[in-house]
Amino acid sequence: MTSESDIARDEATNPTRDPDYYLATVVFQVENSIFNVPRFQFERSSEIFATTFTLPPADGTKPEGSSPHNPFKLEGISSADFRALLKLLYPLTCLPKTPTLTKDEWMSVLKLATLYRFLELRELAIQELATHAQSLDCMQRVALGKQYDVAAWIRSGYTDLARRDAPISLEESSTIGWELTLRIYQAREVALRTGYSRYSVPNVQNVDVEALFQKEFRAADSASAAYKFVEPNPLAPTMIGIQMQTSILGAGRSRWAGFQYPDFAPPT
Repeated sequence: MTSESDIARDEATNPTRDPDYYLATVVFQVENSIFNVPRFQFERSSEIFATTFTLPPADGTKPEGSSPHNPFKLEGISSADFRALLKLLYPLTCLPKTPTLTKDEWMSVLKLATLYRFLELRELAIQELATHAQSLDCMQRVALGKQYDVAAWIRSGYTDLARRDAPISLEESSTIGWELTLRIYQAREVALRTGYSRYSVPNVQNVDVEALFQKEFRAADSASAAYKFVEPNPLAPTMIGIQMQTSILGAGRSRWAGFQYPDFAPPT
């Protein structure tokens, strides 16, 4: 019979797991590359993965991501994109500073941060790409802004398009549509006539872009607001993560993809 003293002695001698630095890992496969990384940042920073990792596995199945032989496969992205994301999540330096990434790597981070809702990293990528975005022509800014729901790029691109001296090309017109092209030319004509006197020179810089692109700016602001970063609560996965998890990670994963791994690192 075990005495109370024996129990107390066992509790005193058995090591305990540190609550912060005893991290479980998850194995991902992207294209033909295998990545084995701590699960913590995916749970903390991504609404999609935070929800996924709390769902139970299907009965009698091993959870994907528990070993290199049974990896969690991410489809539709490149290993280069994923590696750029990991550079931010798990920098291979001991100093707490933002890793140096190339422009293309920051675009990869923006792409995956938007897809998987790493909202804090998405804001960082947009900040880092701000200078690069201004060097793009107006239509490229509009296209990238729409692709990744960055309202500032859409606003900047449309503003420059309306206020530049050069005419709108056929290619640009086919991209933005004939209706918007006509609205821009009408706004330019109004700007050229407004405030004209013998002391002033008509200028398309007077185009009222807020009125001209009111519908487009409102839609861009609404889409961008959906990615506003709020300090996460790791104990409360959001409803938007639950709703989006299946569509992004695959319908076949809805029962098991979020298996809650044990609080020890799975064997390799």
